[in-house]
Parts: sequence; structure tokens; C-alpha cells
Amino acid sequence: MKIIVLGQAKCEKLDVPTGGNYIARTVARLKRGWIGVYVTTSFFSESVQREILENNYPIMLINGSMVASEIDKAINKIGQSDLKSFLEEVDAGYESLVRSRQPEELLLED
Repeated sequence: MKIIVLGQAKCEKLDVPTGGNYIARTVARLKRGWIGVYVTTSFFSESVQREILENNYPIMLINGSMVASEIDKAINKIGQSDLKSFLEEVDAGYESLVRSRQPEELLLED
């Protein structure tokens, strides 16, 4: 099954929760059948999390702690010695992975 995931990421202050208005903008851009992912370096307030659950929004919330944990796992998996080296390696390969396409085009591929 092919699924379109609309993502948004924000680098935010660690001691201030991500505002609900940012989440609402991401949800508003979702089309029928899509899911959303919002990634922040911060955290999500209880009210934002409650709103997502109560309204059954099809969006995943990924906070800074989760990001740090996954980066740590990736660094260890590929055998990098430090964060800077890991990020340089990821950055070096980024341009070759980027393609400019509309999300709907993915559904037409075999």
C-alpha cells in the first residue's frame, strides 16, 4: 500500500512546547488518505497532544527526545564516532536523494 506522508519539522527552543497553531497548519494541508508527521526539537504540550487524540487527526508527533534517540541509534548502527561526522555524512548524500515531485505522483508509480 502506498501512503503519502506530509511532514513538517521545526527547530525550536528546548524549554518551550510546540504551539498548536503549527500542528493545525500541518493538519490543514493534509488531503484525504494522507497522514502527517510533525517533528520538533522541542516537545508537545499536553493540550496539543489531547487535541490530536480527541479529534483523531492522522498525524504523528515526534519530539526532540525521540529525534535524539533515533540519531544516537543511527550513529551506532553505521559506526560513526560522533554526531558531527554523522551529520556531515548525511548532508553529503542529501542532494542526490531529493527530487521535486507532487505527492500524488508517487501513487501513479508501479
